[in-house]
Amino acid sequence: TIFVYAGSSQLAVLPLLAAGLPIWTVLLTAFIVNVRFIIFSAGLAQHFGHLPFVRRVVLGVFNGDLPFVLFTQKYPSAAPEAGKEGYYWG
Repeated sequence: TIFVYAGSSQLAVLPLLAAGLPIWTVLLTAFIVNVRFIIFSAGLAQHFGHLPFVRRVVLGVFNGDLPFVLFTQKYPSAAPEAGKEGYYWG
């Protein structure tokens, strides 16, 4: 839990650990499951790239599958619009 952001990757690697698979397999699995957050960040950068670094980090900590999907459906364009950040927090 300390080293892994997504609970889904913890659930993905538990059976691998129980089966005694090599550690590289476990680490690769956790990386692949967590790489989606890098993709989410790249998708949101066009919307929030102008914000200060600390604010972007806070937004990133609360990012997940559902907030990303709902936000990108509501704001598919990177054009500046009032209320984008507020909608993201909602």
